Amino acid sequence: MAQHGESDVEVELAALVEERTGLHFSVGRLQQLERALQVRLEALKLADRSEYLQRLRSRPAEWDELIPLLVTPESYFERGKEQLRLLRDHILPRLLAQPGELLLWVAGCSTGEDAYTLAALLRDAGVPAQRATVLGTDINSVALAKAEQGVYGQWSFRDTSAEFRGRHFTSEAAGLAVHPSLRRRVRFQVHNILASGSLPCREGGCGLVLCRNVMIYWQRPTRQLALAQFKRALMSGGWLIAGHNEVHPRDAADFEANLIDGVLAFQKPASTVVTVRIPPAPPAPAPAAARAHSRQEVAHVAGIDLEGVRRLAGQGRIAEALDGCRSVAASQPASAETLHLLATLASEQGDSREAEGLLRQALYVDADFAPAYRDLALLLESQGRHTSAQRCRDHLARLLATGNGRFGPDAVAT
Repeated sequence: MAQHGESDVEVELAALVEERTGLHFSVGRLQQLERALQVRLEALKLADRSEYLQRLRSRPAEWDELIPLLVTPESYFERGKEQLRLLRDHILPRLLAQPGELLLWVAGCSTGEDAYTLAALLRDAGVPAQRATVLGTDINSVALAKAEQGVYGQWSFRDTSAEFRGRHFTSEAAGLAVHPSLRRRVRFQVHNILASGSLPCREGGCGLVLCRNVMIYWQRPTRQLALAQFKRALMSGGWLIAGHNEVHPRDAADFEANLIDGVLAFQKPASTVVTVRIPPAPPAPAPAAARAHSRQEVAHVAGIDLEGVRRLAGQGRIAEALDGCRSVAASQPASAETLHLLATLASEQGDSREAEGLLRQALYVDADFAPAYRDLALLLESQGRHTSAQRCRDHLARLLATGNGRFGPDAVAT
């Protein structure tokens, strides 16, 4: 067990690591930091922990040894397909409609899967390699070395099709290697997002910043520092895509928040009168059973409230409850509670796609609404999207642990 002085060193080291990398180590996570510290002490044959702290401060190269011990790279190709569709169908075409070479920054790219996935979107769209470049950056030089190598095992392809693998990779003894035509579209660079005044590109030089599963480990002030960096990097009208529920619009006041097909994207306001802002997607069509209701039946529920909706649902009158809930949603500002109830009813009708979109909208409205995280995790798990489901469970666990989770009148913490 660490002595009192050793514990003080751990706390000081945790503060130093957070300042440098954004990684937050609460008291309960100091054991992970302790293990990394022990590995470096043994490698350097140091007995004095304070001496190691001094080494970190005076020798920047030591961070290259410590950081890989604190971060477990975890990524895979074509993850977050909803976001990829948004990029393919909406954002990239608008960015490519502008003249000049386009730079797309994947911040915190880890071992490179996100960067190569983005390059694959460009290649599939027939965009010439000289027209758009993907820049992948990370603070972890070990992870970047793997990205540069461009050879991956089967686990990195766990959510990809054989067609995707066949188009963009070649088989080697060590695994699947990135095709040369894909590789030349991407370059990698060691970069610390939080280094004040330091950008991997010229200011205003990026059309897109893709930063997923990075800011989830940061405290709010650190996230806001990163968002300020991204705003500096983005061109007027450029886009920021973060991981699901990583950034709440209230933390990104300098961006325009767009909810498109249930996916949240942030746009740097355009400085010219011509903008590329995408209008919100129209509401998803009601399931067939709900559309079959007559005007009289819809009129019957027009004056209903949420309590009445719940009574109808409790009586098994799901289609009427759904109509009533839509009436409530249309007559008042959107609330997480109403959207969550709509999602529950849509799920009862078998419309999982609409249910997912409504749950994501509920979290857009209220990022602390715990029942939406719970039900979204269950829905994603039922579809085999285990990683996304686990992220929702992790969010829910943090809300419950901090006491920040909000529950509707008929919800309970589980």
